Amino acid sequence: MIRNVISFQTKLFLALGLVTFLAALLPSLLFSNQFSDERLEMVKKHALLYSRLVGTALAGAVAPGETAQVQSILDMARANNLRITVTDAAGRVIMDSSLPDEQLPGVDNHADRPEIESAILTGEGISLRHSNSLGSDSIYAATRLPDNRIVRVAVPFAIVQNAFESQLSSLIWTVSWVILLCLLLSIFLTSRIRRKISAMTSVVQSISLGNYQSRLHIVPGNEFLPLADAVNRMAENIDSRINSSANEQAQLKTILNSLHEGVLVVDQQGNVLRCNRSLAEMFPDTAAGRGKQAIECIPLPGLQEMLETAIAPQAEDKRRNAMRREFELPDGRTIIAHVSSPVQSEESDAGPGAVAVLYDASKLMRLERIRRDFISNISHELRTPLTAIGSSAEILMEAAEIPDEFKKFPKVIHRHATALSRLISDLLELSRLENSREDFATEQIELHTPLNEALASVNAQLAEKQLSLDLSEWSGAQICGKSSLLSRVFANLLENAARYAPQGSSLKVFNFREQGKIITGIADRGPGIPEAELERIFERFYQVEKGRAGTGTGIGLAISKHIIERHNGRIWAESPWQGFATAFFFSLPLKEEQ
Repeated sequence: MIRNVISFQTKLFLALGLVTFLAALLPSLLFSNQFSDERLEMVKKHALLYSRLVGTALAGAVAPGETAQVQSILDMARANNLRITVTDAAGRVIMDSSLPDEQLPGVDNHADRPEIESAILTGEGISLRHSNSLGSDSIYAATRLPDNRIVRVAVPFAIVQNAFESQLSSLIWTVSWVILLCLLLSIFLTSRIRRKISAMTSVVQSISLGNYQSRLHIVPGNEFLPLADAVNRMAENIDSRINSSANEQAQLKTILNSLHEGVLVVDQQGNVLRCNRSLAEMFPDTAAGRGKQAIECIPLPGLQEMLETAIAPQAEDKRRNAMRREFELPDGRTIIAHVSSPVQSEESDAGPGAVAVLYDASKLMRLERIRRDFISNISHELRTPLTAIGSSAEILMEAAEIPDEFKKFPKVIHRHATALSRLISDLLELSRLENSREDFATEQIELHTPLNEALASVNAQLAEKQLSLDLSEWSGAQICGKSSLLSRVFANLLENAARYAPQGSSLKVFNFREQGKIITGIADRGPGIPEAELERIFERFYQVEKGRAGTGTGIGLAISKHIIERHNGRIWAESPWQGFATAFFFSLPLKEEQ
């Protein structure tokens, strides 16, 4: 918080005034002291010179007042407020310009006066002291005459003091006028500086209020040029960043509004920051929902929970993997929501707390239901005629009346009817897995249990191709699941491996633990799978062409994928893998982790 302080103009005025006062006062004091000392010395010299002149004039006089010359000297002394005293060699006063002759005998002997004493000894003497007879301070200068008489001139100290006071008064008036002129000049200068600083302040305030085109062109002096340049650069940078940010915001708004999916952005407190046009069409309340909680605009408590989870401080894993959830609305719509929280940059913790992408999957879900229902219905409808065709083919195969050259046709009919029946069964099973949204009943089982069940069903196929099993890296593990479904996964993968494995080769079945999961693998030495097709082999009806094309239905791997995902696991393939052509893997949570 900025405190209220003395203005810059006041500070500058006070500083200039103080400097002016000191600059005038100190020389004045020094001059006054020096002038007083010099004036005193000058008066002393003049008094001594005057005593010499008076002594020269009185040197030929026999007695005081004897000649007209002596009388004129005394008159001149009285007129100039001087006192002339003449003593004999013993210090007795024989003449005094301030006393009548009849009072001279009563005057004290002056032999003990400093100036008289010095004149008797050295010929001249001078002193500054108080006069008892005059009652004031005086400067005394004495000169010894050739006949040893002493002429003394007394100058009142008031003369020196009056001259000093007169000079001092003139000095004070001069200094006062100088100080006054300096103060007026400082007021003028500080006012000009204040006006220019006020102009600078107005420009800076205009910039702070958003007028980033304002620039500083007038400054109080060259010292302010770096500040003006810095402020102008700051305004240019802010203007550039504002324009860039506005362009980015416009682009972002255009992009968001062009999306068919609804986009919702909330801050770190869960308040709505932004939404696009598609979301407003899905939920009209979001158009005016800025600053509100998502639940106030979108009546989906599950979405609010996902957003709170994404913006929670401990949601680091959620920031990397978006959460997905489907919502069935009362009006029959199906909304799929993906929620994630952007990874914060190292430079700043500011930013959106979470982003939700919602899209209306009602049409897709309806089409998917129609497709599943169609497959289920057509499978049921085809099952009866296929059964009849297969049974009829078996009867024809046993009929004796058919010539031998025609018996191969019932076998072909039976083989294809059997393949179609198996395809229909796989389609029905896949349809049941897709249509069943509820969790199936699970039980605690050993993983080797479904493996043994699968081996019992594929032993004939393994024996037909003389395939051996390598179980050296197999270990038991307890999981929670449905044994019959997992047995189908093992059977599908073993049949798939046996179908493409070379005659007399071996299949490797193994498992290992990793981060609370048991990973199972089945590897074969067949022709392998191209890398580009590894992701598609789990799609229904998809079959690898060329080397791995065979007699399968193309649905077994899709069924296996559904079963593993219903067990909260994952299935994938690698080709090649550690000396084998292809290896299929699937992971399942261990019992203690579940």
